[in-house]
This record gives sequence, structure tokens and C-alpha cells, in this order.
Amino acid sequence: MCESYNFQYKTNYKCLMPCNLYGPNDNYDLKTSHFFPALIFKALAAKKNKKNELTLWGSGKPKRELMYVDDLADACIYFLNKKTKDSLINIGTGHDKSIFEYAKFILKKINFKCKISLRNYILTYIRIIFMDQCCNLSNIRDWCKKCLASVNIECCLLRVNIFTYCL
Repeated sequence: MCESYNFQYKTNYKCLMPCNLYGPNDNYDLKTSHFFPALIFKALAAKKNKKNELTLWGSGKPKRELMYVDDLADACIYFLNKKTKDSLINIGTGHDKSIFEYAKFILKKINFKCKISLRNYILTYIRIIFMDQCCNLSNIRDWCKKCLASVNIECCLLRVNIFTYCL
């Protein structure tokens, strides 16, 4: 629709499609959250309850791309001021990791060692979106993500950690 408006009325409307986001005020409910906040919550709960394993659904192989919410806000402002022929723009970093890798990363960040077990009988499917070079923010030279992923993930872990231990 944006493309049609842009063509017919010479507008500059855009649809920005972000990758998986994380940050303050995220939803950590295991039934309704996205994979990353759920993974954080599960890891912290395993640590709190002194479990010897963290169970992941599926094979752990599907890859996900993460971006901090402040980077998305910066990208929105950037594209508000940029004239581009693209009306649908994928917003992402161009770097992804498997869910298993994210689980190992979180366990390391919270300083907790346990076995990661997989429930392969639970199907995990997601269509991978390959970004055009012009739409991948890591390839746009005059925009760069400002937030350091490890620092922001640690802030999220701290917020959830406080919440988890207060239950």
C-alpha cells in the first residue's frame, strides 16, 4: 500500500519491519513472550531453583536475529529523514545466532552452569528472511547501531533477575 501511495501521490511512506527486539519493559511471560525474554526467564528460574538443566523446545538450531529497542528507535528516526525508493525495509543487524547459542550466552552471562537439553519432538519452524543489502542496517554506512548488545543484554538480565528473585 505504501508503495502505491508513493507512486501515485509522490509521498515517501515506508514500512519498517524489525527483527526480534529486546529491551526494557519486555514481556517475560513464558506463555506469551517471544523466544529471547522467555529464554532469559527460563535461565534465571533454573539458576534460582538450582536446576541441573535448561530445556529448550525443538532442536535449538533455528537462528534468530536480535536488536535492542533503542537501535530500532534510531533506525525509525533515520528512515524518517531518508529519501529511499524502498517502501518495505527490513531493520536488523545482519547477525544471527542459533537459539542454542543464545542459551549458552545467557547462562554464561548469569554465571550459571547446567546442561542444555532439547525437546526435538516440539516443532520449531520460522521462515528466514534474507535482507537485501540496502535494507540491512549493518550495511548502511551512514547509520550504525549504537547499543552494545552485551551491555544491553546484561541490563535486561539484571531487570529480570530482580523480578525473578522477588517472586
